[in-house]
Amino acid sequence: MIKKKRYAIWAVLFLGVAMALTKPSDEDYHAYLYRFHGVCANFHDPCVHSISEHVRTLPFYMTAETNISDDKEIRVFGMFHHFFIRKNTLGS
Repeated sequence: MIKKKRYAIWAVLFLGVAMALTKPSDEDYHAYLYRFHGVCANFHDPCVHSISEHVRTLPFYMTAETNISDDKEIRVFGMFHHFFIRKNTLGS
């Protein structure tokens, strides 16, 4: 029984460290927006520019929201160097 608890603690610790080390950064998010959706943070580039943006970086994951207009926005959840889309109305 004690071995099972010890293995469980090590597994949770390993998962937490892996999540912290592979959390996407703000630069990763902007690269993702530009590569997949054509949205730029730099206003000198000839592409669609965001009106407002909110990026929250926490120890194990990050969340981000970018608004292009009132009806066009994208919200993502980032972990393990990957972005999971929560809401995307950029294509509509």
